[in-house]
Amino acid sequence: ALGQCTLLYSVVYSHSDSVALAHALTIEEVIFLPNVDMPSRKTELLVLDQEVNAADRELVAIIDAGAKLGSRDAILSLQELERRVLDAVEKLSVQENVTEWVVDPPPVQEVPMADLKETENPAIRAQCKLSHPSEEDKYQITPSTYVPSPSALEQAAKLENMIHVEAPPGLIYIPNFITEEEETQLLTWLNTLTWDAEVSKRETAQYGFHYNYRTQAISKGREWDKRLDFLKEKLKPHMMGRDINECLINRIHPPNGHGSHIDSDSFDEPVAIIGTNGEVNFVFHHRDGRRFHMTRSQRRSLLLLTGEARYHWYHGIPEGIDDPWKGLIVPRRTRISLTMRA
Repeated sequence: ALGQCTLLYSVVYSHSDSVALAHALTIEEVIFLPNVDMPSRKTELLVLDQEVNAADRELVAIIDAGAKLGSRDAILSLQELERRVLDAVEKLSVQENVTEWVVDPPPVQEVPMADLKETENPAIRAQCKLSHPSEEDKYQITPSTYVPSPSALEQAAKLENMIHVEAPPGLIYIPNFITEEEETQLLTWLNTLTWDAEVSKRETAQYGFHYNYRTQAISKGREWDKRLDFLKEKLKPHMMGRDINECLINRIHPPNGHGSHIDSDSFDEPVAIIGTNGEVNFVFHHRDGRRFHMTRSQRRSLLLLTGEARYHWYHGIPEGIDDPWKGLIVPRRTRISLTMRA
């Protein structure tokens, strides 16, 4: 049950007794509404964990859940409010001689699971090698000095416990979506940008709208640049009738990757990703944690994420200084991608 205070805060109680809040209690100026979803205020939610000492649980919850109650007086006010709620629960006597409330868990939404065939992973390092010793010169980081991060090792271990399958429904790959001349014109402009350092392992520039990675809020971004118009025009047949109004530009230097994620629901489908300057492996893995698919994003190519691939498969770029792909180990270059969304 979710208690909503009209003035100060919202509270999620984990105590079984607090199921009585579903009876729409009103205590003074506070109205409790059961099962109210307030996603815009998630950072204000206060979780009262019954395993935490009663005298300290409000303060612990503030740290864990990011609740912003403000002063000590506000915390004391919350403690007093909870005491009043517990008193009201006892007076309700909804069911006599009940020692424990049993609350049915919320229904679990089934995630679509397409019947995908198991296929061979084209990016098994043990089956790949450098095409020629001179390829060593193409590394931007000397291989002997590179040490994978713990998170990279953890991600690799997770993939080893998954099954590699064919491309998920809704994943569309179009090679040579833009020409070499168009890529050159884009890079001439992109290399003059002033980049934002909002995330630790990549540089970004956001046109049209701005997505805040910390708060997940959407605000006005950089003014749309006319040099992006030709991409909007080329993408029109693939955008399902929707108008592109946002472009996220990422610049990633080896050995950095791009963490696995599903694009915010603030943006519609499809998600269109155009890669320039460098090539990388893309990893897609399903929400079920059992299946993954590896594909290659080549220079000037387009990846379109629609349907199941858009909403139920995480995608990301693994950390590394090179990529194993179909028998070869390919040194990485700095990659600049443009993600176009509606």
